[in-house]
Amino acid sequence: MGERLVDLYRQNVHLPRRDLRCKVPTDHLGTDRELFVQLCDDDLWLDAKLPDVLFYLAKNKHLRIPASWHHDMTAYIEHVRKQVFRLQWPNMSSHTSDNHF
Repeated sequence: MGERLVDLYRQNVHLPRRDLRCKVPTDHLGTDRELFVQLCDDDLWLDAKLPDVLFYLAKNKHLRIPASWHHDMTAYIEHVRKQVFRLQWPNMSSHTSDNHF
């Protein structure tokens, strides 16, 4: 078993880390909105149902998004909806997903 772990390490040591201990470098001169837009969101945390939380909060009538964030948040929510649809319905065509959310 120990040899197998060493082999796995050697095979993957050159790959970028994707765990929470590996912080993504950020430009500290950017605004909070600019940092948000630049974030990589390749993990939607479907196992934790975070998209459901996002969609629930986005529909809340008391939610107030600052005007400077409105376009980016609307675009992000739509991006997440399309990603969730593609992951849940991989055999459906991409144009069909626009009509389901």
